[in-house]
Amino acid sequence: MPVSECKCLTDDRVPLTGAVWTPEQPARAAVLLVHGIGEHVQRYSHVAKALNAQAFALIGFDQRGHGRSGGRRGYTPSFETLLDDVGLMLQQARETFPEPPIFLYGHSMGGLLVLYYVLKREADLAGVISSAPALGLGNPPSQWQLFLLRLLMALKLNIPMPNGLDDSLLSRDNSVIKQYRDDPWTHANITPPLALGMVAAGNWCTAHAGQLELPVLLLHGSADRITAPAATEAFSKEVPGDCMLWLFPDLFHEPHNEPEQQTVISVMTDWIAHHC
Repeated sequence: MPVSECKCLTDDRVPLTGAVWTPEQPARAAVLLVHGIGEHVQRYSHVAKALNAQAFALIGFDQRGHGRSGGRRGYTPSFETLLDDVGLMLQQARETFPEPPIFLYGHSMGGLLVLYYVLKREADLAGVISSAPALGLGNPPSQWQLFLLRLLMALKLNIPMPNGLDDSLLSRDNSVIKQYRDDPWTHANITPPLALGMVAAGNWCTAHAGQLELPVLLLHGSADRITAPAATEAFSKEVPGDCMLWLFPDLFHEPHNEPEQQTVISVMTDWIAHHC
């Protein structure tokens, strides 16, 4: 499984660093990964291995403020800026893999971002996979917390604060929790523009689900308490076209890191193969 580093520079000069996992045989499809808050793309190397085994390439960048990319931890000027970054990543993916169809794959905050992107921007894509999207949160901010975030943002006090993610709820596999906690490239920061942007984007996507025209695969663990499975299910019911929803019984927030990960990833690879 050849792995190479990739780099690009955002419009506001933030360097993004990522990885490309290329199959041994010619790629039947290329998948662009958009990871979740506080993590990075190297946590998906096992997913890349499974995709490569089916002749699917995986390319992913650490988002600004994450992993090996530049920017303050957990900060973005706006949620729309992250859409610009996704567009830049897509351009890089197409330049790297000009022939095969391109799929977007996002998890958690990344799962929300990929849905937001295909609803807001024109995208020449074969489909989108959204895992545990942050359409709704298991522990949503209170009105007082939202007021405080808006005040801080109005005062341009974009100071980092704890993102509230309980890492013990990521997976039922304790080794995953330990690796996450020991990983020097994970963090627990969020800033007001990112926090408020996620909430607003989640509400906007839910209200505009009926405009989604691309094929979409939605994955969610039924026992996820970080993002809300009910919000993903409600979103799926509003999508008029090719939409497949998989609610995995008893799984936590990261289906691809659960003991049943092989089943979860097989659902993904089968769906991609069908939509090639």
